[in-house]
Amino acid sequence: MPNDPYGLVPGANSDSDIRDLAKKTFLALLNSESLRTLEPKNFSSDRYGMTKAEFRRQVIAAFPMLPGVFGSGIGVKLQREDSELAERVMSPFIEEGIPILPIHDSFIVARRHVNKLVDTMKGVFR
Repeated sequence: MPNDPYGLVPGANSDSDIRDLAKKTFLALLNSESLRTLEPKNFSSDRYGMTKAEFRRQVIAAFPMLPGVFGSGIGVKLQREDSELAERVMSPFIEEGIPILPIHDSFIVARRHVNKLVDTMKGVFR
């Protein structure tokens, strides 16, 4: 896995606007149940020298290691799975009255509970 997977899209390493468009398009295609999506929004064919459809094809082509995922709706299913994992991490803390705050893909607990958090996360992951 590259450090920046969106960097696989041509031009994304040298133009932060293309990277942003690539990321939004990737996520839209991952969440969509078809290959039709409105992304990339605010796309300028004049600026990038291609149509939105051509850009979408470039994004898809940049990820040959993910056959069949675009247009499958799997992104929404993975988001659900992610939220269930987070719930399983937080539940033991809640049951013990230990404050835990989820932030994006992380959790915040009091420093004295860090080891419990790490152990819980590893256990849930397994």
